[in-house]
Amino acid sequence: MDQAELDAAYTQSNWAPNATDIQAQYRSRSESARERLKLRRVPYGDSSVEQLDLFDAPGQPSKAPILIFVHGGAWAGGTASDYSFVAERFVDAGFHVVIPDFDNVKDVNGNLAVLADQVRRCIRWCYESAPEFNGE
Repeated sequence: MDQAELDAAYTQSNWAPNATDIQAQYRSRSESARERLKLRRVPYGDSSVEQLDLFDAPGQPSKAPILIFVHGGAWAGGTASDYSFVAERFVDAGFHVVIPDFDNVKDVNGNLAVLADQVRRCIRWCYESAPEFNGE
């Protein structure tokens, strides 16, 4: 494949013509979720993008499991706030939900290792900080 064919193959809108409608639904559902759930915005690293959305499990007298959701967007778009809706069912089931933000692959010259390292740091933050928010 040449570069144009590769770009076409990885352009998600070529495969999902209703992507704009789906993304609008995600944003709407996420706004509703943020209004209903307890949300904290927490840094997990040093750069301004290295923050996560933490949705606390409600009323947990004991430790609750942690679900980490790494959002989609082909590493090239989307933010944690676009995917807040994912947290609803898991929080309602007694989970803490973490959704990290990370760099856009285009902003780091296509270096996926940067993004992988950011996700790794988010996971480490969850592991080290779990006792502070009663996670396990």
